[in-house]
Amino acid sequence: MRRHCWIGSNVVILKGVTIGNNCVIEAGCVVYKDVPDNSVVMNQQQHQIKFTHNHGKENQDSVHR
Repeated sequence: MRRHCWIGSNVVILKGVTIGNNCVIEAGCVVYKDVPDNSVVMNQQQHQIKFTHNHGKENQDSVHR
């Protein structure tokens, strides 16, 4: 786990997983693969819903499912 991460309650992070800088992991998630920098992760099959780039400016086009 890197810097400035917010991890919700009851989150399970499996061994060997890397969580990037400035990430938010929603409560109740099971994180089983690496999470890139500046990501928000929800509990629906670990969807990554948004990246933020350039000092807080949001890039809505970077949605992954």
